[in-house]
Amino acid sequence: MEPHIRKRTTDPDTQTGVETDWFVDGSNDPEEAQALAQARKLAGEAAEACRRALAAGDTQAYCAALRDLGCAELKAGSVQAAIATLERADQIYQTLAAHSDHEHTLMSLVAALEAAERYKDALDALRRAQALKARLDTTGKAQWQWRTETAEAELEKVRAELLKSQRRQQELAAVNAHLVRADQQKTALLQEAERTSMEDSVTRIQNRRSLDIRLGSDVHRARRYNSPLTAGMLDIDDFKQINDNLSHAKGDALLRQVAALLHSRLRDSDYVARYGGDEFALVFPETSLVNARIVCEAIRESVADKVWDGFPETLRVSVSIGLAELTDKTVGASGLLDAADRMLYAAKRGGRNSVKP
Repeated sequence: MEPHIRKRTTDPDTQTGVETDWFVDGSNDPEEAQALAQARKLAGEAAEACRRALAAGDTQAYCAALRDLGCAELKAGSVQAAIATLERADQIYQTLAAHSDHEHTLMSLVAALEAAERYKDALDALRRAQALKARLDTTGKAQWQWRTETAEAELEKVRAELLKSQRRQQELAAVNAHLVRADQQKTALLQEAERTSMEDSVTRIQNRRSLDIRLGSDVHRARRYNSPLTAGMLDIDDFKQINDNLSHAKGDALLRQVAALLHSRLRDSDYVARYGGDEFALVFPETSLVNARIVCEAIRESVADKVWDGFPETLRVSVSIGLAELTDKTVGASGLLDAADRMLYAAKRGGRNSVKP
């Protein structure tokens, strides 16, 4: 805080003149000056509150504002002004019903009177404050009892409402759980329907629809990145004899075992789908015809050497496979499969149990 004036005073010990920086509040202690300035600010705010309460005709608020003003004046060092203000508030409070603010006003008046060394008046004010407190305590107990009973009744109502709300929440939770289960069942059914629509019901591998979608994407990708793509068509030789001689159920069992063998012999990047009847489609992404032929020869040999579960040990099964690689002249996925199918028939005409070309 910057000094405002410079005063010359006499040091009582040395009786010599001393020049000192003084602030506008009459103090040469910055902290004390700041405290007094704050007190005066509070006094100004309290005085303004008094004016507003008086203008509004709010006696209770006016008295409270007077009490605040008196306390602020006392802090600012204006003891006589504080006494006058607090006594004025006391006089008005005496015309009103007993109130704890009146007790607080009397206790503030006691402090102001003690500051003015009016101890007898301070003692009288203290006795009045104590008597008022006793009266308020008696009234407060009755009010407390009434409030307690009222609060208990309200609490009981709240408990009843809470219980009702809890029951409602439980009902809603049950409904929500039912909806969640229904949604999960719906999702499971949709997923099952999607899986079923893309899966062969006999062999549990991809069906023709799944093959068309996936191979179409593979053809697009191979053309875009100029990568090799080979497809094959596999047919079980003389499969009709198995159906005719052993039953169609046995024929389905053999189809499942062949599908499982094909799936186990293919690489992770390859896939197999049932094309129809005893025909299977094999797809080899990013694989040339030469490399795909190596995989298909291994498949042919595995089929020829396998002993089939649930069938006579003498049963020997063979397959014919036709392969075709995607070229610039190939017309989409269907064109690639047609080319592989032509190679399959070439293998059949060549004596079966072979891979063409």
